[in-house]
Amino acid sequence: MPTPSSTRAARAGSARRDRRQAIVDAALALAAEKPFDEVTVAEVARRAGVSHGLLFYYFADKWAIVTEALSQLLDALHDAQAPLPHEKTPRQQIAGLVRRHIEFASAHAVSYGALMHGAAMARPDVHALIDDARRRAVEGVAGILGREVPLAPLDDLELWSWLAALDLCTERVLAGGLDLDEAVDWAARRLLVAARR
Repeated sequence: MPTPSSTRAARAGSARRDRRQAIVDAALALAAEKPFDEVTVAEVARRAGVSHGLLFYYFADKWAIVTEALSQLLDALHDAQAPLPHEKTPRQQIAGLVRRHIEFASAHAVSYGALMHGAAMARPDVHALIDDARRRAVEGVAGILGREVPLAPLDDLELWSWLAALDLCTERVLAGGLDLDEAVDWAARRLLVAARR
């Protein structure tokens, strides 16, 4: 049976996690409005309803907040890319991954654009997060294609190249220069043709 002091400690720990997450959520909400590099600590604190001092209790600086927010955003993207139960064939799974990737990017267009082209990308910690997210995506695609990880060097290059093409395809859809259904079909066909070689 929990003691009163252990119950208080658990509640305090939960409140700390909630405040920390509120700060991250505020940063993500602001990043939906403008690029991460333009978001200020004062805006994050105000949006989260916390003082500057409390914000800095949880995070060393603005980039620590941004890194955590990006990490959570990229985890959500990774989860969105997973095959759904009704997607039985590799073609259906790849098409589903592409569609959900583009739809996720569309729902987070400002953040996605800042990730791909903003000043944040020049930061080693942010670059490492993006590389890790891409590596997880490559491993997920390899699994769909029935390939064992680690991949052979040329297979690895092929999947990383396809992922780069998916990023460009996503940008074209977001810019209105490419239809979503056409992009999904093109990207899925391109990967499956390359995978047969």
